[in-house]
Amino acid sequence: MSIRTRRLTNCDQIRGFSLTELLVAVGVSSLVLLMGFTVTQQTLDGWKNAGATLGRSAEARIAFDAVVRDFQSILFRQRDVEWFRLTFDQAIGGESGYSTPQAARLTFFAPRPVSYRLGYEDPIDPEGKFKSFGLYRTYDPSPPPSAQPGAIYESAASTRAFWRSVESETVDPLNLAASNVISFDISLWYRIHGKLRRLPDGVSLRVVGSKVETSPQVSDLRHASQLETVDVRMVSLSKEGALNLEQGIGDTDTILAKHAYRFSARVALNTAGAGLP
Repeated sequence: MSIRTRRLTNCDQIRGFSLTELLVAVGVSSLVLLMGFTVTQQTLDGWKNAGATLGRSAEARIAFDAVVRDFQSILFRQRDVEWFRLTFDQAIGGESGYSTPQAARLTFFAPRPVSYRLGYEDPIDPEGKFKSFGLYRTYDPSPPPSAQPGAIYESAASTRAFWRSVESETVDPLNLAASNVISFDISLWYRIHGKLRRLPDGVSLRVVGSKVETSPQVSDLRHASQLETVDVRMVSLSKEGALNLEQGIGDTDTILAKHAYRFSARVALNTAGAGLP
């Protein structure tokens, strides 16, 4: 074989190797780009989901902190008007796939009247059909900041009108404090003869002046000054968890374990001006 022939053969081999290497390089580059795109997409999806989760938990946290702040600024006075009311709603959301066993409904002066209630309502239209769980908060903005709390509620008639108004407005869509809240519970503690006792579950309570009225009756709790602390508990769900709960996708314990945000706090009550036993 001549020298020229050998050189041509070597050139053909070099061209063949270059094409093969090019194809391999293109394949490897495509694989790297695909892996990079997949990782980037997963990262963005994770960031998006984490942001959405943070937003939902932040909404619930803001509402819960508002409850705590209101309790920290609660005011009991000796004037013969109702300052505090705690009742309980049963089986909220019964028309959905889940209903709450018991939920607190409370209204008190802090120092302006404020009311909280768990509801299963359409968050946009009061008459709408797309209902969901939520915590509603409303307050009476009418007393000026400089006025004595409760000064405009001197008469029994005005006080009764106030209670009717705040209770009817509590589930107004404009008063939605946090969506997908499925549990809102209050436990009151009082002190008698130096011992701290917990108000039994489901006992309704109202404070009129310095007197406490309970139903069913709790005989040793008679004065507002005996009330010492309150435990506040709230549970909210992610959007996915709330949908699974209402549609019965999975058992309740599993859904709560995976999708629930739980909040709890103990708050000391300001009953110094509520009279003595």
